Amino acid sequence: MRVQGKPAGLLGLANTLPRPWDVSQQLLMKLIGTSLATGLERLRIEARLAKLEERNSLAQSAANDGLWDFDVENNEVYFSPRWKSMLGYRDEDLRGSPDWSSLVHPDDLPRVQAALRDHIDGKTPNFESTHRMRHRSGEWRWVVSRATARVDEHGRLLRLVGVEFDITERKLYEEALFREKESAQITLQSIGTGSSRPMPIRSSITSTRWPRRSPAGDSRAPWAGRSRKSSAPFTRRPASRWRIRSPCRSGASAR
Repeated sequence: MRVQGKPAGLLGLANTLPRPWDVSQQLLMKLIGTSLATGLERLRIEARLAKLEERNSLAQSAANDGLWDFDVENNEVYFSPRWKSMLGYRDEDLRGSPDWSSLVHPDDLPRVQAALRDHIDGKTPNFESTHRMRHRSGEWRWVVSRATARVDEHGRLLRLVGVEFDITERKLYEEALFREKESAQITLQSIGTGSSRPMPIRSSITSTRWPRRSPAGDSRAPWAGRSRKSSAPFTRRPASRWRIRSPCRSGASAR
């Protein structure tokens, strides 16, 4: 048996009695053999495709990517199981031709549609967009979407195949980091503003009055309000200025 000129197998019939084979019988055996060979080849192709599909699914799961394929001619959209799970849907959900744009955040939709039109018109080599998609739970998830258009020789769009991956955690981290930096900047600015004005240390010291009772009974210290040089109570005097008086029988004074 041969398929496209290549050997595909061997078909044989066993008979206990020898008999001649006419031309019609030989032709019939060739047709049966060709049919069987074609069936075997189809099974091999299906097995190969299934293996490739499994490998592609594993690669998408490892890369956290979801695949989508928009068939323009048949107006059908295919979403891979990974793409659906990113938005909280099951594999049996979103079948048929759902409105993909209804899942995009309203604030991001005009920008996404403009980027898509630019790519379809040939203005950009690829379509790429970072936007929010509505999760089944109602929350918004950040995704990066990349796609490539397939057109015919007249430039008419045939298919649009793309991938998406969830970057919500990265976005949340970036926003938290931005808020942290902003808070730190405000703190540094407040510290800088405060240090530019000197604290009134001198005025606090000069206005302080320490209550002390003088030997004469005055509660106000004799040096209060004066400078340190003139009011220090224990200023050392030169020895030549000290004068000692003591009683003397002769009435003389000693210096």
